[in-house]
Amino acid sequence: MNEITPAPARRFSFFHALSLSFFSKEFYVDVGRAWPGVGFAYLLFLLAVAWIPLMVRIHVGFQRFLANEAPKVVAQLPHIHITNGQVQTDPPGRHEIKDPETGKVFAIIDASVETLNLDEFPSDVVVLTRSKLVMKQSNQRQTRIQDLAGVKSFSMTREDATRWLNLAGRWMAIVFYPFALLFSYIYRIVQVLIYAAIGIAFANAAKVGLSYPNLMRLTAVAITPAVLVDVLRDLSAIPIPLWPLLCFIIAMFYLHFAIHAIRDAQAASATAVPPSPPGFAG
Repeated sequence: MNEITPAPARRFSFFHALSLSFFSKEFYVDVGRAWPGVGFAYLLFLLAVAWIPLMVRIHVGFQRFLANEAPKVVAQLPHIHITNGQVQTDPPGRHEIKDPETGKVFAIIDASVETLNLDEFPSDVVVLTRSKLVMKQSNQRQTRIQDLAGVKSFSMTREDATRWLNLAGRWMAIVFYPFALLFSYIYRIVQVLIYAAIGIAFANAAKVGLSYPNLMRLTAVAITPAVLVDVLRDLSAIPIPLWPLLCFIIAMFYLHFAIHAIRDAQAASATAVPPSPPGFAG
């Protein structure tokens, strides 16, 4: 009767990966031999951790905006009333809302006209006219027009705008976090599937017998350094040329590193001298 060889005991946890993935061959061998699954659970853990400092930065940045810039923006707003799709402002006339730091116009409210010539604004701008909301996106070279005919009744004062901004500042990071996590998780899953396919070529070149699920698990861990370094880059706001390409190179380096760590471990196991049975020692 054939005995089932038990799986080796797992030595390292998800938390170890945040540091050991940068340098430890033993860690990658443990991932390849003892970790279960295809790595998607770890990938979710990694992204959940990676998004926390970014959410903190967003929250702190928005709080700074609320304290310093928001009052200057709100002070430029008129009271806005929409009834049956028709806009009225108090006071009437054209109101240009400008960035307090740069002085650039980013919004115009003018209920006295139906349309405005947007060519005079080279950058993004939002325009509210008598019956339409227009959004010009210069980077995408498109303009979106929303007819307000369906708006039966709406009113906004400066006090309303302040209250809504404060509410957004309190909850924005918490609300945004699961959406950011979900979309980045989908993106990284696709990335792992593609990178693991590249890993097949690495494994064949190294003559290491690794299944595609094993390579997926190794890949999910091998992208950890690139993900964490990317977080540091975002937090520091340092522009790095060709950053996506560099992230790909980093991920490939660590996937190659992981596969060769397993190859070396297999070679060491094959050349190890088994202990002599009792009574047969020389």
